[in-house]
Amino acid sequence: MKSLCKSLWIGLVVGVIALLPIGQAYCQSLPEPAVVISIAKFKEQMEDVNYLLTASGFAQMKFMASAMIKGYTKGLDSEKDAGVLLYFHEDAEIPDFLGFVPVTNLDEMLEVIRGMAEVEEDGDVTTITTDDGTELVLKKNAGYAFFSTNKEMLESLPDAPAEILKGLASKYNLSARVFAQRIPQSLRDKALELIRESSESTLDNLGDDLQADLQKKNLEMQIKQMKMMLQESDTLTMGMTADKDAKTLSMEIEYTGLPNSELAAKLAAGARKQASRFSGFLMDGATFTLNQCANLNAEDASSYSTMLDELAKTAVKEMDADGDLSEEELNVLESTLKNLVDVAKATLKEGVFDAGAFLMLANGEINFAGGIQVADPKKIEDTVKELAAMAEKKLGEEIKISLNSGSHKDITFHSVTVQVPDQEELRNALGDQVTLVVGIGEQAVYLAAGSNPVDMLKKAVDGKTSASDQTTGGSKTPAAKDKSDLMQFNFFVTPVLDFAAGMEESDPSVEAMANALKESGGDRIRGTYSLIENGGVMRFEMQDGILGLIKVGFDSFSQGGGGLPGANEDF
Repeated sequence: MKSLCKSLWIGLVVGVIALLPIGQAYCQSLPEPAVVISIAKFKEQMEDVNYLLTASGFAQMKFMASAMIKGYTKGLDSEKDAGVLLYFHEDAEIPDFLGFVPVTNLDEMLEVIRGMAEVEEDGDVTTITTDDGTELVLKKNAGYAFFSTNKEMLESLPDAPAEILKGLASKYNLSARVFAQRIPQSLRDKALELIRESSESTLDNLGDDLQADLQKKNLEMQIKQMKMMLQESDTLTMGMTADKDAKTLSMEIEYTGLPNSELAAKLAAGARKQASRFSGFLMDGATFTLNQCANLNAEDASSYSTMLDELAKTAVKEMDADGDLSEEELNVLESTLKNLVDVAKATLKEGVFDAGAFLMLANGEINFAGGIQVADPKKIEDTVKELAAMAEKKLGEEIKISLNSGSHKDITFHSVTVQVPDQEELRNALGDQVTLVVGIGEQAVYLAAGSNPVDMLKKAVDGKTSASDQTTGGSKTPAAKDKSDLMQFNFFVTPVLDFAAGMEESDPSVEAMANALKESGGDRIRGTYSLIENGGVMRFEMQDGILGLIKVGFDSFSQGGGGLPGANEDF
């Protein structure tokens, strides 16, 4: 118990330095920190620990955790936020840091620390020596205990350090914000050079073939983009939070370019100017859904087109590496590849990327469908028919092809049915046969496969996204809110567990997990990418019902046990 509590204290007051490079000391040379690390107020952190323990099915642990922690938090002010600030000297590769924790009684706090480290007081400055020999200097000011490995950092202390956190603590449990322009230019240049050297070293081992040439051109494009990011970035923010009201755990990565910079303009140019034609793929009841709709700028489109040309050359060369194809078959495949590249390049030139996909696991069946906007669907259709003729000639009765097998709205379907290999596991999952469907619309191409792919694809084409943005209940897909939402994916755990539980010889714990999720709800993992002023934000979110699987899994490997006293007591 003492060891655990010591770890908690070291993590709060001292242990943060283990994450920071410590070397030669430099004086603070910038008026503001280059990196701000924010730790939300202790009271809120403990409330969220209570919430997470309850959601995980271990509510009885709240009493034990409370008993362990209370004795090790004496002197701390639970109503204020804590943080760490990093400062760079112009010529330094290693930053100085200044940490701060709120205190109500410094003597009580130091008394706790004395049980874990050596404490020496000298006037208003205290030196703390940890077990590994690291020395921290500590000084109190304006209700906070400030600490650093460099005593000079304590000479001029902020009176309101919480204001430096710039609202991070009110939004996240734990977060960090990097101010790119406050990092010395020499370090940014060095970072770019290290990335270039590492990549080029890898490419040197690839030789001089077409594949190496393609990867080198891809590297050049990436280096150019990286250079722009290092020179024109403003902030990078990463934050994690537990929200007991929304019943979610989330992480955000927010990135911004300097105002009026080329980088900010490129990010803003990605805003979609049309509603996605594939929003129906975000259907309720699916296991996985995806929708992405964004604009492509002309420069990126041109770069991707060049890469497609190079990729086509490589693919043609390697297409018949084993010599198994006849000259006629090889000609068909080369023609197919050329057509696909031509359509892809024409689509890039239009400057729109719009696509959607879903995976459905239900009633023992697997079905998948995806769709994408393309510039010339008719050319894809001609290619499909050419490939179908070759496949029928080569495979005979092993494959059943039905061109113009059906239609829906402006979409014409072409289907291929193949027998699943006579393997028990495969047939249990897929059935005796699988149907592959290609759909050709006026401005889109669709691909679907599974036991009943056509009906599922029609449902996606006809459907609309869920009108509600539910955070509990499971299998509900929230709709995109506006044109700043460029991408969304959703993954639901319950259908996967249900499907696995229905397999022969499945583990009984799988069914128990599925039932637990159905009872608690909240089985979604969601990711989104949205535009903000001068930048964008990627958000990952997990509903708390998934945490309950920890307890179910634990119980399946143990016989459980009675609850502890005080199971419902909060911190």
